[in-house]
Amino acid sequence: TNRALYIKKYKNENKVALVIGNCNYSSFAKLKNSCNDANDIRDNLQNLGFRVYFLKNGSKKEMKQKIKTFTNALKNGGVGMFYYAGHGIEVDNKNYLIPLNADISEKPDVEDEAVSVNWIIDRMEYAKNRLNIVVLDACRNNPFKRGADGLAPMSNAKGTLVAYATASGESASDNISEEN
Repeated sequence: TNRALYIKKYKNENKVALVIGNCNYSSFAKLKNSCNDANDIRDNLQNLGFRVYFLKNGSKKEMKQKIKTFTNALKNGGVGMFYYAGHGIEVDNKNYLIPLNADISEKPDVEDEAVSVNWIIDRMEYAKNRLNIVVLDACRNNPFKRGADGLAPMSNAKGTLVAYATASGESASDNISEEN
């Protein structure tokens, strides 16, 4: 009976998601699957009752604006889910998502050209909703470092679950397009 009460309590809870899929990069390898994956996740979340904000092939400005709109909607409480499919990078133990128009040729370019995952999580935590889920389905590496690829492990903010496409220190493959 406790489970039934729990289900009843959260059945009509506010559920908001932001899904971003970047695939048609100009300065990075084009990705075959990330936009299709984002479409599928968007559709599944809508079927589960989430209000879904969606961005496909976003610039940094577009990504940050969607993130702000999404995190403002979280202030109504409930569950927030952020899903990203595209290129990601780890630099100095910080994770970044690569916008479509990013021009990154040197390590100092990353902070200016990419979107910080910490910034996204900080905005989600600031909303003070009950639960946040962050899924980073990123083909990722760090061209500025020798050794293991992959995104850096993160300390989760209170009430936040972070999931990666693969283990920390490993890179995920998207069957990168032959076009680029």
